[in-house]
Amino acid sequence: MALKTVSDVMRDVFDGSGFKCLVHEKRNLDEDPYSEYSESDQRIRGKLFESPENRAIRTVPTTGVDEKTPSILTYFMDGSRRVFRFSDIILTDGRYFPVLAGQVGVAVLKRCEDGSLSPMRQYLRYENILVLPNTIDGPDQQAMRDVLSTSMKVQFQVADYEAGSSGGNASEDYINKGTKRILDLMHDLELGAVASMMANRDLRDDAMLVIDGSLQFRKEVLDRNKFPIGQLGNMVGISKSFTPSQPVAGMKGGKHLGTILQELEFGQRTPVFKAGDDVYAKVLGVWYLRIRPRQKMSSPLAGVVKVEVLANGSETDDGLNGDRVDHLSALILSERNVTPYGSDNRWANHLYPIHLTESYLKSGFLSDVYFKGLL
Repeated sequence: MALKTVSDVMRDVFDGSGFKCLVHEKRNLDEDPYSEYSESDQRIRGKLFESPENRAIRTVPTTGVDEKTPSILTYFMDGSRRVFRFSDIILTDGRYFPVLAGQVGVAVLKRCEDGSLSPMRQYLRYENILVLPNTIDGPDQQAMRDVLSTSMKVQFQVADYEAGSSGGNASEDYINKGTKRILDLMHDLELGAVASMMANRDLRDDAMLVIDGSLQFRKEVLDRNKFPIGQLGNMVGISKSFTPSQPVAGMKGGKHLGTILQELEFGQRTPVFKAGDDVYAKVLGVWYLRIRPRQKMSSPLAGVVKVEVLANGSETDDGLNGDRVDHLSALILSERNVTPYGSDNRWANHLYPIHLTESYLKSGFLSDVYFKGLL
């Protein structure tokens, strides 16, 4: 029996329910995934969060980093996604929704005693996902799962995005909602890997995990995974992008973040700010660090990264300890080379171990041509 595509399965399952499945150009929605002004996480709150209090730009002392001493930045994690639009569906009442498919994955690399990086294959995960509007009821979704599992060589998880009970309006972007749903499922894999690392006692004060992106997972994702925020305590979030037009309080020289960051010299950092909502509001500290000389950058904010760390102990009341912030900043500076110049348009904001982790993870994705063929 010939193997079917996802579109074949949709037509087989939904024709009996009166739904009409339309062929759409199979388009990768991540073709332009990077903007230096994009930000998916919560913005800084503007309140300073450092002890002793610091309101000024500070040059990071690097004398405390000894190349002969193993870095406490031991593990590096990357979660990646690819999202495709490949079909549209018309319901019996005339509503019209897009159908998306995606690949998500997570990988972790560990620094070995000789300084090299080695993949931790026990934490490597990939998932293929079909995302439908939640107006497709449970029995029809289950029928999709059953037929997909028996009719296709490559397995797909079936999920849905919030479409509401009305016909929608021009302000509702269902493609964006579906894409966020796939992103949430990628975060599920990341949190699952962190939970496993905690259970295996990999993460400690002297063996921290650096994650590519923000530590600010959505509350719904944390709740769904029953993930206590305290398990993020031995982690550092490094974001390559942020919003420069957000307001900043407590510092001289500018009302917006970008005004301050464009003046950072190589090796300088901002004070620590409070950031986040919900469970993060009292414990998350954020600062910005320039990891490359600005004179050699193609744009004012290239070479600046956003760093996120959770407060621990007395830091919750007093703010992040300035010496700890300086030490972590110095360690981050030491990770910037070898530079992945030319292989990624975000090279100036990359830490090299994160670049290697991302490259390792993406090498295991199905090719776009093959994946489109499955759809």
